[in-house]
Amino acid sequence: MTRVLKYNEAKQKIIQYINDNQLRVNDKLPPEQELCSLLGMSNMPVRQALGELQTCGVLRKVKGVGTFLAKNFEHEKYTSKTAFLSVNHLNYPAGSVREELISALKKRGSECLFFYSGNALDADILEQMGRCDRFIVSGFLNPEWVTAVKSFGKPIVQLGVASFETGLCKVSFDYVNIFETIFRYFQGEGYSRFAAILPHPETTCEASHIIKCYHTAAAGCGVEAPLGLVQSLPDKFPIAWCSEFLRRNRQEFEVLITSPIALNLMMFDRHWGSLTKGKPLVVYVGGGVLPEEFDSLPDMYRMVGEGSMLSKAVSILFDYPHSFLEHGVIEMQTSFLSRNLSYKTSIDIMNETP
Repeated sequence: MTRVLKYNEAKQKIIQYINDNQLRVNDKLPPEQELCSLLGMSNMPVRQALGELQTCGVLRKVKGVGTFLAKNFEHEKYTSKTAFLSVNHLNYPAGSVREELISALKKRGSECLFFYSGNALDADILEQMGRCDRFIVSGFLNPEWVTAVKSFGKPIVQLGVASFETGLCKVSFDYVNIFETIFRYFQGEGYSRFAAILPHPETTCEASHIIKCYHTAAAGCGVEAPLGLVQSLPDKFPIAWCSEFLRRNRQEFEVLITSPIALNLMMFDRHWGSLTKGKPLVVYVGGGVLPEEFDSLPDMYRMVGEGSMLSKAVSILFDYPHSFLEHGVIEMQTSFLSRNLSYKTSIDIMNETP
């Protein structure tokens, strides 16, 4: 938790240093160690802050030469701050997903501050969040954190699902519809035996939700979901596990439903192609697009969310009146199925319409 707070502080101090010293485009910043001394901070948070500023295009690093200002800061004025709180899920958002959120908020004139916490309330995080004017919350939410964030009386959007009813506006994918559409499409093609590699239920609440939705959809479509053919991807030795799953069950299923992560792991086995030959592979993706190399795979079907939960969360925060968010009356669900499968998108505004 302290690491995240120091990282935010380091970014602000670097921006302040640039402004105070009136640095212009192509001006060189001090070396990292010297910058740490000037800011009175340790290497790790300064290095993290520099990395994000480089990713955002504010700074550019020339190997062996130094770090330079890539564009002037007066064009990067923020009119608001949005806090992203992730409870017990340190790895989300990360990579391109994280940058997508930063970019979406930047277009709205809002800076994004990231906070990662355990189950217990953290006074320092709450103090910093109190300076923000909008919130996105995610992860293993609990009543204590939801109550604390609600107490600010500011717009909040919940990403994904929680183990209890939070009363917040929510953005999630319609996984029941996703799996029902898969089952019905392939049943129409004469298939009846399905296998699935689903996320581990302890990774996020969204993972547990996906598993429940799979079984709900299977029951609704009359599809058997035997324990041996519907498995969760383990944390330990996942590559070996995927290989063994295919070898053990290849004669038992006709269609394999999986996530991009599991598919990537399967592809590490040089024999995986022969193990799945002639069997349709259906990959569901929560948002964005699949890597291009997946398109060349035989018998590949893919499901891709239209837009992403993050972009829809930002849209809700900035496009809907606070009164709608305050009463939790907005819920968005979206799903998208391509490669000869059907397409559906639904946005549900409950009770009222702005």
